[in-house]
Amino acid sequence: MWDFESAARHHKMYCPWLGEDRSRAGISTLRGAMSPQSGRAEDVARKIKIELEKFGLANEPLGVDMIELPVLFALQKEGIKVVDGQQLM
Repeated sequence: MWDFESAARHHKMYCPWLGEDRSRAGISTLRGAMSPQSGRAEDVARKIKIELEKFGLANEPLGVDMIELPVLFALQKEGIKVVDGQQLM
């Protein structure tokens, strides 16, 4: 689970079935508020790829319920297959 800091904290508090360290906080492009030159989308994609590799999931699809287009493109550039995870969430 990847979300804003306060949301990630709430996932830990109110969704114990996710596990203690299963909700990560991160800031992406804030819906276009950050310049593409800041590299935020690419940074998010790299962090997610590291987590997927750490758990042996690098070749598995990544379910996403909502995503900013720059982040989607950065994930795809990292070789991550993004799929619709909205119904699951």
